[in-house]
Amino acid sequence: MEKRHKEHKRDLRNHMEYSAFVVHAEQSNHLPNWVEAGILASCKTKGNRKVTEAAYIATNDTINTRAGFIRWAKSAAVFSIKDMEGLKK
Repeated sequence: MEKRHKEHKRDLRNHMEYSAFVVHAEQSNHLPNWVEAGILASCKTKGNRKVTEAAYIATNDTINTRAGFIRWAKSAAVFSIKDMEGLKK
């Protein structure tokens, strides 16, 4: 999570317009609450993280301008996230 915070903060500092995160911060004129940010899911590989991020993007109203690593049908993404949550138990 620390790495992702650093990446987002770098993008904000450099006004990287390709980043939906930066666009949202600049349009809404506020920064995220870094202290209260949390981890939605833990993944062992970068590939799994990208697939998981894409599933969360598909199932939530987000600031993302792209679908993510893969384009999920919302129903499949919901099923995948529930399956991941079941594996944690």
